[in-house]
Amino acid sequence: MIRKLKIKFVASMMAILIFIFAGLIGSINYSSHNIIEYQISSFLEAYANESIDYSFDDHRFSFIEFYTVRLDSNNQITEVVNDTDLPMEDEDLKAFAKNVLDTNEESGVLNGYQFYVGKGSSGKVIVFTKESTVMAYSSRLLKVSLWGSSIALLILFFISILLSNWMIKPVKDTFEKQKQFISDASHELKTPIAVISANADVLENEIGHNKWLSYIKSESTRMNKLVNHLLTLARLDDAKHTYHFTEFNLGKTVLNVALPFESTAFEANIDFSLSIDDRIQYSGQKEEIMQLTAILIDNAIKHTDAGGTVKVTLKQLSGKRILEVYNTGQGIARKEKSKIFERFYRSDEARLRSLESYGLGLSIAKSIVRNHKGKIEVQSLEGEWAKFTVTL
Repeated sequence: MIRKLKIKFVASMMAILIFIFAGLIGSINYSSHNIIEYQISSFLEAYANESIDYSFDDHRFSFIEFYTVRLDSNNQITEVVNDTDLPMEDEDLKAFAKNVLDTNEESGVLNGYQFYVGKGSSGKVIVFTKESTVMAYSSRLLKVSLWGSSIALLILFFISILLSNWMIKPVKDTFEKQKQFISDASHELKTPIAVISANADVLENEIGHNKWLSYIKSESTRMNKLVNHLLTLARLDDAKHTYHFTEFNLGKTVLNVALPFESTAFEANIDFSLSIDDRIQYSGQKEEIMQLTAILIDNAIKHTDAGGTVKVTLKQLSGKRILEVYNTGQGIARKEKSKIFERFYRSDEARLRSLESYGLGLSIAKSIVRNHKGKIEVQSLEGEWAKFTVTL
């Protein structure tokens, strides 16, 4: 729970930061692109109209590499200035200048070159530069922005982790105290429940069968079962608990757990079928795997109507052990799928159909699977069937 809360906090923080950074980078790069484009256009216009001296020294325009073609009053080329690193021969420049004149445009883009036609002292002046100049500098700025943002986000990611530890500490402390309280209370309750149950047995031996004693014994049994579930959850949640995994035959273990449920299913008029590969080996906590299997099968039988079907399947695929428990019946509503593994959660149907349901079984099952580094999933078609799949 605490780990999920930390992940959600960090994920939320990073999502907000990424959104903000994306907006900033987009705005900065868009503005810079427009500024560079405006600077180049302004320079071409000023230079073509000889508003800037040919030997100018203005660092604002030092990044622009351009060609110049001068013409006389008869539009005959008199001079070609080609002193840049751009790969274009003088003859190509002359041909390009003629193409520009043919467009009858004062400015624009032609064959990937941005041009401007101005009026010099002796005739027209055509100045042009490669259009990719703008893109090159915009691309360079974008790369620098992305690198800088990535580094900043990485730093902020570690800061958010530290902040999450600080902010979640009170929640963690409260949760730990809650778990400790449940564990302590469960231990304290075991003794009085055992005393009540024992005294009820003694009274029944002395006075014979009595409905009030039956109620006491029934509720004592239910309370004892609830306390045992709470103790199991406390043990499974204990981070300090050491697990000793051993190699055992998973197939035979599941089979041994499943077989006693045949009589329960028979009495409820439920078709109970098994498809278990008894050659599958697994390294884990055998007792917990048995408890996991029992919880899933018991849950399936409880939620299957008379005349329905329960299927238990165990197979191995690609090195993974897959346990499936399928049952027909009312299934699970979509809105409940994310809640059924929560502690003490019971659907309305479960409350009506089973007085012995505490809403802890599936929570225990999930904890067992988690401690075995596995995965438990539920699939269902509401009103027809449900299937729990455990992957180990």
